[in-house]
Amino acid sequence: GYILTSPDMKNIIAEAYNDADDAFINFSTDADSVLLYEIDKNTIGVKIDSDNNDTYDKLIAQTPESITGDANLDGNVDILDVITINKAILGKETLTRHQNEFSDVNQNGVPDSSDSLAVLKYIVGLTSSLKEEI
Repeated sequence: GYILTSPDMKNIIAEAYNDADDAFINFSTDADSVLLYEIDKNTIGVKIDSDNNDTYDKLIAQTPESITGDANLDGNVDILDVITINKAILGKETLTRHQNEFSDVNQNGVPDSSDSLAVLKYIVGLTSSLKEEI
């Protein structure tokens, strides 16, 4: 595993790759250090040292199931995902490979305004499924 240390661990996205597999994790914590480790070939875990004895004993996050529309990788599809997609479209934010994959709702190869609109329609209840928008 890997120990990350920082005074600010808010909205951290970590991605791991090898020749055949990849995984990602998005987490936030008030802890100053975390242990990132492989649970299995597609799952990353994040633990903190909850009792300051140099053993990372408390699991605080692990790779979520992939969710179409979850552009910010927080495990939810909400207005923050629409904002993330729109920022990427405008060139204000660079998406990771996983963010691109989950943002591309219509699967045309690139997140665009139709994907942003599809997520928006879904979260306001105009459609019951993002699959309806494909």
